[in-house]
Amino acid sequence: MLEMASAEGEILGITNAGALAGVLVPMNQRTVQRMADRDAPDLQASVQRAREEMAAAEHLDTPPDVSFEDTRGEMRPDFTRISIRELSGTRIEQASAAGETLLVTKDRVVLGVLVPVTQDWVDHLIENSVARFLGEAADPETAAAPGPFAPQPETFFPSNPEMTPTPGWESLRKRALGIKIITDAPGDRERLVGVVTDILGSVIGDPVEMSLPDVSEQQVFAKILTLVDVLRSRLSPEEYILGLGLEIGGHVHEGRVVYSANANWEHFPLADRLADALNVPVILENDANALAVYERWFRGIDDDRFAVVLITHLGVGCGLVLDGRVYRGIHGMAGELGHIPVDLSERTRPKCRCENPGCLEGVATPHAIGLTLSDHGFYQGYDAALLAPDDDTVRKVFGLAGAAMGRALANIINILNPSAIVLHGPRSLLGLPGQFRSDGEPPASGVARHYVAEMLSSVREHSFSTGADDCRFIVRTSDEEKGAAAAATCLIRHVEHPQAPETTEHRARAKTEPR
Repeated sequence: MLEMASAEGEILGITNAGALAGVLVPMNQRTVQRMADRDAPDLQASVQRAREEMAAAEHLDTPPDVSFEDTRGEMRPDFTRISIRELSGTRIEQASAAGETLLVTKDRVVLGVLVPVTQDWVDHLIENSVARFLGEAADPETAAAPGPFAPQPETFFPSNPEMTPTPGWESLRKRALGIKIITDAPGDRERLVGVVTDILGSVIGDPVEMSLPDVSEQQVFAKILTLVDVLRSRLSPEEYILGLGLEIGGHVHEGRVVYSANANWEHFPLADRLADALNVPVILENDANALAVYERWFRGIDDDRFAVVLITHLGVGCGLVLDGRVYRGIHGMAGELGHIPVDLSERTRPKCRCENPGCLEGVATPHAIGLTLSDHGFYQGYDAALLAPDDDTVRKVFGLAGAAMGRALANIINILNPSAIVLHGPRSLLGLPGQFRSDGEPPASGVARHYVAEMLSSVREHSFSTGADDCRFIVRTSDEEKGAAAAATCLIRHVEHPQAPETTEHRARAKTEPR
């Protein structure tokens, strides 16, 4: 579980005997060093102040300090490196009693920092430590700005209009709404998926799914309003809504769907119309760009140059992070990886939905693979092919699709020289979540091993110089809840860090009066 959380960038609350015993912040070695160089002293001071406050309130002696690595990477006596195999409930209890912070490792590789806590001061830890680390520490350009827990009552939108914000703990009650608009689902299952998240982008409660009888502008707009009402009804009177984040596949710019092939929309000002109706800030983002924001500032990827590739049923999108900011181009169309030409050999193949021949989307997506299987005589369909990984036709078609994807990834590598490419897609294509290099063994089985193996072979074949060696590949399993949470995090970034570079590229309606 700890390894999976570290790979997925998830914060874990560690419990022992039903009580919260610690908070695990996943990180890699580079993040640890940066925290040690700049953020550890502030983190230590915040925790120490919280412990002193609690001790003073109960007339106790001040507990010992909590310390971290110094700038030389040497370990202070109370900052203990511990193997994941040595971690146990008893060991966490001992660390909590001693004020000892644990650096959790596996095979000498850092998985995360485990800060043991007591229930009395866990709120202090969350407010003054973890949130600041994930917000300011991950974004040096906004380090001087107020952290995500700084009280900003002018941006609060009470779920109960009669509720007035009170200073102190408002930040722990901030909530963001996120909705993923799904217009390319297999089996005509177009739908909305909505979530409520906290200030760290963590989903609270179960997602809410709402079907779309059709994807007309009027239908989707009306359904979003209904879904927002459902999500708001889940909140207590003490919780505050920051606003609404939306994501959709297609060309998005300044709150407008410029073009969506799936929904057949053009120049639809969805965000502005929703902001008028809901009277809260609304952010609309391309689905792959939303995941790039999610990965960079809420999943702990501290690289300044990487790409997020999203594979859906019909399409392939790409979010680009360059010099620590999401790059969208002059009108929001950057990263349309699905429409780069990778296969011009079969001119008789039906054109892409964009009407151009040879697009990646026409070769490497589940929908395209299903069509290609039929072209090669395997008529049972995509789902049946998943159960026949050793069939010669299945092996060939999935291999060809993976090779096409590899050529597209090689283009990213040759143009950007990224440190990482994060792949979000179905497990049937990409295998289990994990990290690997182009010359490594990905955790894939079934038909995924054909797809991924040919993808990496193609990356090595078409990348220039050391580009493939410089890049690591991170596989995430995509799901609708994660997409909705990514949309919410775009809203959080916009409202909580309005001066951050990527938020200035949005145009959102930020009103202060409650609905």
